[in-house]
Amino acid sequence: MAFNLDLVRQAAISQFDGAMEMLVICIKKCPDDAWMDPIVKSPYAHVAQHSLAYADLYCARDPKSWEPDERYFPHGKNCLWDGSPTPTLSKRDTLQLAKLVTTHFHAAVAAETADTLAGPSGFRWAPMSRLELHFYNARHVQHHVGAMGAFLRLRGLKPGWRMCGTR
Repeated sequence: MAFNLDLVRQAAISQFDGAMEMLVICIKKCPDDAWMDPIVKSPYAHVAQHSLAYADLYCARDPKSWEPDERYFPHGKNCLWDGSPTPTLSKRDTLQLAKLVTTHFHAAVAAETADTLAGPSGFRWAPMSRLELHFYNARHVQHHVGAMGAFLRLRGLKPGWRMCGTR
């Protein structure tokens, strides 16, 4: 069977969208009075924002080419390295950021070719192909969604599940 670039793009987008939809559900279902409550050591809001910061970063070709949107990352790339996104975004702004990141992911995947997908990820700490990076990106989001979902379940809320994107 020949390599089918469209099928690969579809699969990457579907899995990323599923992870992002679950993240959005978790953001929406978090009670306002729990937005800053800790999940282990980081506030719920920061876990959501960390997930989105890295998801956006991995849409770039490499760390140097990432241009964080100053509306959401006023301290620029420092939001990745200092351990907490400051200032903390509201739920509304976090949901807007999720839409933006999803748009960036779709554009990044649409721009890929068979050669770029087979090439290096562009991130020294991620020694994998660019294709695998896209799936890793979805898994990283899903890792944090799992913690956020457990947080919600402990409060009697059901975060929901998506097998893939529903778009």
